Amino acid sequence: MQLTLVLVLALSAAPALAQQRPCDPEAPLGPSRDLYCIELVPAPGTAGASGVVELGHLPGPFTVAVAPDGRPRQRLIVSVAGLPSPETLGAYRTYVAWVAPPMLHPVVRLGEVEGKRTVQGTTDLEKFVLLITAEFDARASEPSGRVVLRGQSPSTRLFPPDLLEFSLGRMTEGSGSGDQPHSHDHGSIAADSGPVRWTTVQMPPGLTMLPAEMALRPQVTPFLPSGNAPPARPREVIRPADG
Repeated sequence: MQLTLVLVLALSAAPALAQQRPCDPEAPLGPSRDLYCIELVPAPGTAGASGVVELGHLPGPFTVAVAPDGRPRQRLIVSVAGLPSPETLGAYRTYVAWVAPPMLHPVVRLGEVEGKRTVQGTTDLEKFVLLITAEFDARASEPSGRVVLRGQSPSTRLFPPDLLEFSLGRMTEGSGSGDQPHSHDHGSIAADSGPVRWTTVQMPPGLTMLPAEMALRPQVTPFLPSGNAPPARPREVIRPADG
């Protein structure tokens, strides 16, 4: 009797779990929103517009859909809301969704957004950027209008620090203090306080780095090991004698 009840509960819960979509509000047993849903960010001047991109599974004989060269393929389900009439933004008639690698070349057209609100397409890019632009021609082969929404795939989070951060340096207030918790767990006092200070990388003569980059300092207390460490010795092989 108990086994029958468990089976009934499991079968009744299966349809509810199957209906859970990655971009739906998070549920305890639902798919990971961080990994399978991209939030589209409105560009300046398009407040009120929003959108999400669901990274869906392509049907096939295997668990993961791949291209002939082995690159994983994903279904992109683009949903938007709150877009203003394209005519209010300029000489535009419709909206078009695009997908491109982080370098923004080449750009692949996913489809027209206006009138459908949901666009489905596929991509075999591991890291990609998704754009929605206002266009004059719905059949445009490349974006030429105004960007209204944009987003990046979850895999782009593994990128190194942005060049803009290195170029401008950390110009925020308190850039030299350890005010962020758990910063390498070295401490929480000012990074430039005390007798030990952070040093810069020695550059070859005639070669200099960006001034803002050279001004960057870690937000943790510098640590210099102390104590009587044994002197470094060259490698030596000792063969013990019998007895």
